[in-house]
Amino acid sequence: MAFVAWFRLTYPHLAGRLVHIANEYGTGKPDGAYFGKLAKRAKMGVTKGVSDYFLACVLANNTGILRPGLWLEMKAANGTLKPEQEVFLTEMAAAGYGAGVAWGQEGARRIVGRYMDGRLEGVVMASNGTSFAKLPMFTKAGKVRRRGA
Repeated sequence: MAFVAWFRLTYPHLAGRLVHIANEYGTGKPDGAYFGKLAKRAKMGVTKGVSDYFLACVLANNTGILRPGLWLEMKAANGTLKPEQEVFLTEMAAAGYGAGVAWGQEGARRIVGRYMDGRLEGVVMASNGTSFAKLPMFTKAGKVRRRGA
């Protein structure tokens, strides 16, 4: 939530355009009610891998649109990017969106800053500024490892 507060202070004119996607499945006792909730969420469009935040801010210059918005996945400092999250972000980057993975609040600020400056290169960016397309994959704390390693 500190990230959202920072965003609203830094970009007050865009405060309403940063949207949290309530896509978490949460935890709960795996009983009939829990599985019923999961089924209902799936019918509502909850999809594994969708990023935590979307910034509905089109970046454009005199030659046209650079990026139609930013998808941002937030991770705890020791969190791991799941394969379905990597697929989603990679697909969004290929479709022309900004896409990023942030380990911690500072990482999120850096990703948003790069996006707002027009410095996302059409690939998914990590909070440490390292990009990946098809080969590298980020693991805990934004460290890069090659698939199969």
